[in-house]
Amino acid sequence: MDRRRFASTLAIVFAAGSSLATTQTAPTPPPSAHATANGSVELSPDSPVAVQELRVEVVGPGISSGRHPSVSFSSTGTAREPGGAKSRLRVVRAGDASGGATASHDADPETGNRLWDLSCTANEVCSGRFALIVESEDRSVAATTLIDWNVDAGFELWGGVAAGQPTVSLVAEEVDVTGIPTLEFATARGEPVRFDVRNRKAQWRVTMTLGEEGINQIEAAAGWPIVSTGWLTTTKSVASETARGEDPGDALAFIHPVGDVSGFEPRNGKEAIEFEPFSQCLEAPPDTKCTAEYVIGLNFGDPREGSAIDAGWNLEVRAIGADGERAPVKVDVEPVGPIPTAVGTAKGRLVSNEQTRGEFRYTIDVPRPAVDDGSWDGLDVPSYGIVRATLTSTGREPLPPDFAVNFGRHGGEGRLTVAGGPTTFGFTPLQDRGCRMQDLATCSIERNLAAGFSTENLPRGWEFTIDWELEIGVGTTDPAGGTLEIVETPRPSPSK
Repeated sequence: MDRRRFASTLAIVFAAGSSLATTQTAPTPPPSAHATANGSVELSPDSPVAVQELRVEVVGPGISSGRHPSVSFSSTGTAREPGGAKSRLRVVRAGDASGGATASHDADPETGNRLWDLSCTANEVCSGRFALIVESEDRSVAATTLIDWNVDAGFELWGGVAAGQPTVSLVAEEVDVTGIPTLEFATARGEPVRFDVRNRKAQWRVTMTLGEEGINQIEAAAGWPIVSTGWLTTTKSVASETARGEDPGDALAFIHPVGDVSGFEPRNGKEAIEFEPFSQCLEAPPDTKCTAEYVIGLNFGDPREGSAIDAGWNLEVRAIGADGERAPVKVDVEPVGPIPTAVGTAKGRLVSNEQTRGEFRYTIDVPRPAVDDGSWDGLDVPSYGIVRATLTSTGREPLPPDFAVNFGRHGGEGRLTVAGGPTTFGFTPLQDRGCRMQDLATCSIERNLAAGFSTENLPRGWEFTIDWELEIGVGTTDPAGGTLEIVETPRPSPSK
């Protein structure tokens, strides 16, 4: 069987009519109609993606008055043999070469499915051409599997029907292409770098190319989607483990890349990130290769001084042109070198007792030199913070040796105990700011050092003192690095 010719069954359902409101105040929903189609496709190790053309049509008087009719789809797929490949399905407009990255008009108010507006002619016929994409949930298919699919189309007839009921149809057309589509793979690697308490972020510039010289792959596949998927996974090994304190677990995570990467959701390094790598290519000029450029980054979230790992990443990209044309993929990776760091230090003493709570509030303006050659534009600003602190009981009645406080921003970044002696922990000052290197002029840090604790069961006349030292480093465009000024800011006045 030609794997690019798919068996299909046509089912036309006539169903429509206005839904009348039961009261004068309730809104009247637009007339609606439904149609279904079903068939089968083949997934194999050489072709883990299949595309089935769908054509929809609505015919009836008055249907194109006002807003044109729209259609939404729901689909299911089932492997014919037990234990066959698990599949996922989606329907896109056949003209969207990205596989559906283009936003649609809106969503069906009842189902939440994407609504696509149809094109209408003067003779009261509204139609659209779509593609059902069936692909394996896994990155590979172990054996050839037949997937039985079913698609339901729901039509919203916003203009109403002047007389009678409309005729709606959903037709699964046979796919007739000049050649069997070839599955293309590309792999790339982000070489491991050393992460520790002072080197918490690493970044790589990644360039992905779809197509060949002189061919705009998106234009060449006009009318049929190019189905492309990327998987990003971390590689890591423990470099040293001399840190004290509780291990935070898997502290390595991807940060959201710079660039339009559809479906990319940052998460920890335990699981692969699946994304659409060629969203940017929709705007590629004619007769050019489709090139997408990104910055991919990793962040190390273990705050303990002395903990370090070597980590990088692996990337796999898959593409298939459903029209039979090759869609070769190439990936180039350029690691970003060390970014200059400006460092600042401060130290002090905080006292807490029944009358007062010690706190140190501070701000930092990240320095930016007058001359900037733009070498770091588009990159996230790396930063690190280290606190060294000692908790001592200084009241009339001593605190128990196991008395502990949470110390740091909002009293929650490190744990200090009376018996623990000097304690060191790290944090990321810019973790919630998302500053980029070209925005350093407006990138600032506002934080505090304070202790969080419970006063229950504390002896009368209790008091404790925290002696602390603070070190903060922030990336800068100054090649010499430079010095940060940690400026104490007044505590806000209590509201009246």
